[in-house]
Amino acid sequence: MSLTKEKKDQEWLKIAEKVSTVSGISRNVENVKKKITTLTSDVKKKATFICKDRRISGGGNSSATPLTPAEDRIVGLLSKADYEGIVGGFETGLPVDFLETTTSVSEVVEVDATQPPPEKKTRPLKSSPETLALQEIEREKLQLCRERVAIERERLLLERETFEWEKSRARVCKKCLTEI
Repeated sequence: MSLTKEKKDQEWLKIAEKVSTVSGISRNVENVKKKITTLTSDVKKKATFICKDRRISGGGNSSATPLTPAEDRIVGLLSKADYEGIVGGFETGLPVDFLETTTSVSEVVEVDATQPPPEKKTRPLKSSPETLALQEIEREKLQLCRERVAIERERLLLERETFEWEKSRARVCKKCLTEI
């Protein structure tokens, strides 16, 4: 809460200077913000493709190119829902600002690809009426999914019992036929 616009602007200026120093190309704050947004978007798309490919292939042979260590670090800054989605959820089109998910501005620039990705940070949800309504809808959807699973279990048990009954009936018929 104590982070003011001036402090943010100062940090962005420091980041732009560091990026310019490292890359050897002079970049302003707007260029750096655009680069981060583009890079994050590209990595998110790649991570999403990998997740979808794993689901399709059952985690076996994957045609997806694995993430590089640097991309893996960027994924470490994202919420899992950003690239895996929410099971049973739906797309709302609500924008999520990349920098709200980072713990500090320096993490964006200083990426050491030899280190494992950082722990994922979560931010508290805002309790707006829309968010609360969406959460209630998601809870209802989850309850419906649980009920469907319970019904599916019952159906499978009935199928198993029917199969066992038919199997025993077939044995009895086979026995009767051999006696004749």
